[in-house]
Amino acid sequence: MISIRIQNFQKHKDLTIEFDPHITTIVGATDSGKSAVLRALRWVMLNEPPRKGDFIRDGAREATVTLVVDENTTIVRKKGKATNLYILNGNPLKAFGKGKVPGPVEEVLNVQKINFQDQHDNPLWFKDTPGEVSRQLNKIVDLSAIDDVQSSMDSIVRKTNAELGVIKDRKKGIKEEGLKLVWTKEAHSLLNKIEIKYAQHLKVEKKCGRLQDVTEHIRTYRESIKALRPSLKKGREALKAIVAWKTTRSSRDRLQEIVDNIRRLEDLLQIPKPPPLGPLRTKIEYRKVSKRKKERLKEIIDNIIKGKELLCQKRNLLKNLKEEYQKLLKVQCPLCGSKIKS
Repeated sequence: MISIRIQNFQKHKDLTIEFDPHITTIVGATDSGKSAVLRALRWVMLNEPPRKGDFIRDGAREATVTLVVDENTTIVRKKGKATNLYILNGNPLKAFGKGKVPGPVEEVLNVQKINFQDQHDNPLWFKDTPGEVSRQLNKIVDLSAIDDVQSSMDSIVRKTNAELGVIKDRKKGIKEEGLKLVWTKEAHSLLNKIEIKYAQHLKVEKKCGRLQDVTEHIRTYRESIKALRPSLKKGREALKAIVAWKTTRSSRDRLQEIVDNIRRLEDLLQIPKPPPLGPLRTKIEYRKVSKRKKERLKEIIDNIIKGKELLCQKRNLLKNLKEEYQKLLKVQCPLCGSKIKS
């Protein structure tokens, strides 16, 4: 147990107490609410409210005690004019009866009245009679469970022995009846053979049924074919007519194409004939000859131009040679001494 929170319970409006892991001591002045804490614990653990009157604080609508048992378990006890319930980990528990703790809460706490002692109670077991002490010890240790188990075991043994006697008697009777039923082994063997034969018969019967169904289908198909033969004959005739029609149509289309070609040729024949091709050929030949002459003439002109250029070059060379010659002869002939005319 980790803590308890008391709200609107007797003197406490809102009190939270953190419990020590070992021992927690509550100290305070008289009439400060120490006993109210124990009453709150008794109320939430045993569902026993205080004996004196209403324990809800004046001015409040309900009293609430919240008990944190561990990190994962919280128990809340609420009581008011319209509420009376336990809440275990957020799940409300109702209709648990007066002075009784709901089963899930009782399993979590595992607390009884003997775990509580008020300040005015007698010391535990010191003033109780031996019988009362024995009764309380038996309640704590639950020795009565052993007696109950022993009694239950004896009852089971007696019942089992009785059933065993009945079974032995039945076994004896069954053995005697078994001697009378030796023939059943041979009957069982025959029954197995009959069952095998029957299973084979069922398979053959199933195959016969399938064969009969196939025969019926074949008979039906034959009748259908027989009924369709006239239609099939007409269909073949129609197919032949369609093939002949397609052939005729193809021939007609080909003939139409030939007629169109003939008409086109007739139209071409009606066009005036062009003039004879002789003069044109003469002109073409003349043009070819003129072209060759032109090329030859161009070649001659190019040669003339090249000859002129060569002549100019030779004249210039001759002029240069003359000038050089005159310089060399000094205007007079070296043989006769006469003046050389330029």
